[in-house]
Amino acid sequence: MAIQTVKRTIKFENRTLQDIRGMTPEQLRVHYTNIYPELATATTEEDVTPQGITITFTTGYKSKG
Repeated sequence: MAIQTVKRTIKFENRTLQDIRGMTPEQLRVHYTNIYPELATATTEEDVTPQGITITFTTGYKSKG
């Protein structure tokens, strides 16, 4: 039996962040909080698609535009 890896896509606002293998979504959120402080209060959503797993971090902050 072959082992297949599942592709994870990490999204925050209009950015795609690099996945770090071995980290849970919560660990990824904490890790990226050092770069994007608004992630400290973000919620995490996981969606399973045929292409893999998409992890989306959402904050209550909205940029004007």
